[in-house]
Amino acid sequence: MKRLGPIHGAALRVAMSVPRGVPRRRTAYPRMPSTVHVVRGCFVALLLSVCLTFALFLPGVVARPAIHAGDVAQSTILAPSDFSFVDTVATVARRAQAAAGVQTQYRTSTEAQVQSESVLTAILSAIPELQKQVLNKGRHGDQATTLIRLSQGAVSQKLAQQLLGLSAQQLARVQNLALNALQLTSRQPLPPSQVPILPGVSPFPVTVPPGLERDLAGQLYAAFLKPNRIADSTQTLKAQQAAVAAVAPVEVTYRHNQVIVRLGDVVTAGELTALQAAGLANSGTSWQELAACFLISIVAAGLLHGYLISIQSPILVRPRRLILLNTLLLSTVTAAVFTLQGHGLLPFIFPSATLSMLLAVLLNAEVSVVATAAWAVLAGWLVGGSFEIATYYLVTGVTSALLVRSVRRSSDFFVAGFSAAGAGFVTILAFKLLHQGYDWLGLSTYTVGVLVSGGLAAALTIGGLSGLGRLFGVTTG
Repeated sequence: MKRLGPIHGAALRVAMSVPRGVPRRRTAYPRMPSTVHVVRGCFVALLLSVCLTFALFLPGVVARPAIHAGDVAQSTILAPSDFSFVDTVATVARRAQAAAGVQTQYRTSTEAQVQSESVLTAILSAIPELQKQVLNKGRHGDQATTLIRLSQGAVSQKLAQQLLGLSAQQLARVQNLALNALQLTSRQPLPPSQVPILPGVSPFPVTVPPGLERDLAGQLYAAFLKPNRIADSTQTLKAQQAAVAAVAPVEVTYRHNQVIVRLGDVVTAGELTALQAAGLANSGTSWQELAACFLISIVAAGLLHGYLISIQSPILVRPRRLILLNTLLLSTVTAAVFTLQGHGLLPFIFPSATLSMLLAVLLNAEVSVVATAAWAVLAGWLVGGSFEIATYYLVTGVTSALLVRSVRRSSDFFVAGFSAAGAGFVTILAFKLLHQGYDWLGLSTYTVGVLVSGGLAAALTIGGLSGLGRLFGVTTG
């Protein structure tokens, strides 16, 4: 028989000890679980589900208050996993910019120009009669006012008096020049924005000599020029709608552990949209999240106790060992809930292999592997549905559980812990290569993290074996 090496606290020798001279009391347990034991196992599974639900749900209520746009971030928030979403704020901004860039649409309408030319013809036709009144009464003021009124304010006082002073031949030439210029201009598109510009350009042929007649015709042309293109709100709206429809939704992608908002920054509308897409904006008080935590807890507890029931495990007939199994799983999840809130490197430093090694030594490796699988499911859920984290915990846990099945010395725990760390690093490297992450400095950080995790797991296992063995009546050697 091989000689056992020293283990701290005599953890592997005897898990339960009694003073000398006092006879040990051993409880006789049936070898196979009965129906009563199976029902008890189901009840314990349900109780574990409730405890896990509160362990997963309640910290979110305290540690994750609702976030609103304009709030100051109380911590740096990282993306829990890779995710993409449609940024409605950026999409609305781009579509508004596209709509604002659409030029006003116009439609042709000559009504205003025709009416303006009619008014011009009417006032020029009225001038001879007004000139007769001037000769009779000898006053230009009243007739000029009448002329201004007939032009609907288009003719100034000075222009009216100048027109009244023209001869019949001069008046005919002025009328001819003004009307011809207006009709020539109306044949081309003339939006309202160009009306103030055109009078600055001579509308008359170069053969017309400069002088009073040309000057007065130019003033009339400027006064009675109207746009023949008017804004069409219906067509403009259609053009804006077409421009908005052509803008594709803005899709934003965040990578695992990418910063969404930094500590002390004011949360913008865009960052709030990202937080909502990641499920980090609202507090953990919704009934949907409570129900989700309960369902995933049912899955994990059902996986563990369903295995015990399916193989008719003797653990079902030993209440203290059943309590040990559930207590270790619940304790690990509770510790992770309060430790892994910041994400980042913490999930890879967390000594989750402690659970696997303790169960492998105190109970058996098979139960330890199943419990590790249940823990991996809960851990992946806890850090935002990360498949990488779930795989990492499953690989390190199973590796450590298999390596401590026949442990003889305390150093064997460290060998198992560091071996599990190596398997975990290979898992991390595989995911980094999958996502094309070639940050060697970052990989060195992960290397230190997994080695610390393996060493902590081994130390915690050695420290916990003796106390747990005595407390729950489990003999390890």
